[in-house]
Parts: sequence; C-alpha cells; structure tokens
Amino acid sequence: YPLYIAPPGSPNCGFGDLSSRPAGGGMGGFMEYFARVKGAQEALAANGTGGTSAGNWRWWSESWNTKAEGGVLGFIYSANLPELPPAKAPTDLPPSKVFRGIGVASLHSNLLDSRDDVHFLFKSSPFGTQSHGHNPHNSFQLNAYGETLLACNGFRDLHGSKFHYNWVHSTVAQNAVLVNGEGQIKHTAAPHGKISDFKFTKDWDYVVGDADDAYGGRLKRYRRHVIFVKPDLIVLCDDLAAAQPSTFQFMLHAFKSFEVDEKNAAASLEQPKAGVGIKYLSPTPIAFRQWDGYDPKPSKEFPNQWHLEAGTKEKSAELSVLTVLVPYRAGQRAEWSAERVENETAVGVRISRAGKTHLIGFRKAGVTGAATLDGKTFEGAVLLSQ
Repeated sequence: YPLYIAPPGSPNCGFGDLSSRPAGGGMGGFMEYFARVKGAQEALAANGTGGTSAGNWRWWSESWNTKAEGGVLGFIYSANLPELPPAKAPTDLPPSKVFRGIGVASLHSNLLDSRDDVHFLFKSSPFGTQSHGHNPHNSFQLNAYGETLLACNGFRDLHGSKFHYNWVHSTVAQNAVLVNGEGQIKHTAAPHGKISDFKFTKDWDYVVGDADDAYGGRLKRYRRHVIFVKPDLIVLCDDLAAAQPSTFQFMLHAFKSFEVDEKNAAASLEQPKAGVGIKYLSPTPIAFRQWDGYDPKPSKEFPNQWHLEAGTKEKSAELSVLTVLVPYRAGQRAEWSAERVENETAVGVRISRAGKTHLIGFRKAGVTGAATLDGKTFEGAVLLSQ
C-alpha cells in the first residue's frame, strides 16, 4: 500500500488525518518489522530464493530514508526476527492498483520516481468517513512531477476540534461534489461508498466510484467515472441523479490560487515544478467562486489553501458533467481543446492536442448492449479512441 500511495518523493499523499506529512515519517520501525517477517515467509515459500514484496518494502523505506527501529524494540527485532531481505525496486509491479477493501484506487504513470510521475489518487470507501479516514467518497487528489496540484486536506490540529470536525471532515474541504451546497454525511462508519468497477491497461486506467448513499437521500445515483490516459490526461465524468431538481458544486483545492476563465468554463494553476489545466464540460452553465483560508480556523498554523467551486446555475434532476485535467511540467504547458459529445447512449469528450485527437466516452446509466459515440461503437463501460 505505501508503494502505491507515496512513491519516493511524493508530496501530500494519502487520505485522512496527517496525510500532509512526508510519507516516510514515523514508518521506519513499522516497515522494518513487516519486511523482516514477510521476507522470511517469502523466502521459505520460494525455497530460499528470496522474496519480492518484502524487498519492495525495504526499497521504499530506504528511498524515503526512514530510520530502523532503535532502543529496546530494535534490539528485540534484531534478536528475534529474520534478517531484512535485499532491497528490490518495484519494476515488475503494475503502475496502478485498486484496494477495494478500503475503497482506494492509486493510478500512476511512473511508480518508481515521483519526479516523473502523474499520480491520481481516488477514494470511495466501504469503511465510511469517520475517525482518521474522513475524506468523502468519490474524492481525489492529483500530484504531478513531484508537485501537489489538486490537494486533499490532510491537516489536523487536535482530533475532534472544530477545525477537524467542521472543516476537514466536510465535503466542501475536499475535491468532491456538493448538492445544493451541502456535502455528504459526516462522521459515519456506514458503507456509503465503494469502487464498483475498474480496468487497467498498458495505456490507460479506468475506475468508477459509487456514492449514492452518502448524501442522506438527496441523490438517487452518483457515479464518478475516471479515465487516466497515460501519461498526462485525466477525464472525470460525474453522473448524478437527484431526488429533487438540484444544483451541483464541483470542488477543487490547491496551495495556490487558481486562474479562472469563467467564459470558457476553465481554470488552471501552476506551481514551481508542475501545473494543470482544467476544463468543465456541462450541459448547463457553470459559475465559479474562489476563496482561501479555513472556516473554522485551526488552532495551529497550516499552509494556506485556495478553494475553487464550479457550480451549475440551473437546477437539474439528472446531470452528467465532464472535467478534463491536463497536468504538465512547469514551463511546458501545451495548447489543447475539449468538446463535449453526447447522444442517448453515451457522453464524452473530443480532446485535441499536439496534432492528435482523443475521443473518450462513458456509457450512460441504464444503457444495455452496444453504445455509440461520434460514430464509434463500444460494448464496455468506456470508449477510448486515439
């Protein structure tokens, strides 16, 4: 799990309390114990030829410069546990993985080095939204090339403080969706989220989260579909059906203010190492609101965050909104355009950049058999034509 959530050098990774801290901090003894035990088990199973997972764990720990266990516990480890296995880079592991039990999907273009990686981290969890793992269902985080671009809020002053429970646990504080300005049910162990489908290929990844039940009866259907075209194109499709006609707000957060182009329903931001272009494709008009800071304020100092709300102006009973995210290395922003394409069986986007066109489509809810989009026919959940 740590390999996929935080490859070496990853910024601001993971969901829940204190995930803003460096991933290696405090993990040394924990990882050492399991690497020693698992390494011996794998070596025995392989007739003494050595393990794989445990070697990957040691490689991860060394890459993060974690400290081995010291003191009395370190002595006990050395005296009673097997030797650490040799470190092994995870070159034979797939770059992306779904942990369905906890409802987390971690999608990478490069698992070995965050400086060359685009990382999309997604959560829709049957474990609920209580305690330390508070982030709402169908929320996400985007890192690219060693930089946090679209951040989750992993800060905490005191557990249970007003800031912790009323801001950090709120849906508005994360990269998630509001209904009529209201978020999901907070502080509950109820299994309101799940990753209901996924598919990984060499060139693209697909995952969908189901969060119908998280909004206290205000939604009859909520699927957030994600397709990640390697190495640097991500399209979200939020498929929403409300109990009553409603407005919907799509939240994004960053450690820098967004540049907003309301006329074209677009936004962007650039940090020292990387940036991201953002475009919303909605059948109804979108209005933007941006602010910074925290409400209520924390009792200790945290880095400031800016919050971008892209909200529909009109109420709808059903709505599909596409969000295109194009991360890039700082100073290497390329021109691109995105056009919504839709019919009775599918909705999608035609993206043009660098002389190439991508057609990405999502099957509409309830459609059976073949779906079509822009003259292309597909049988599965998604269409990708290049």
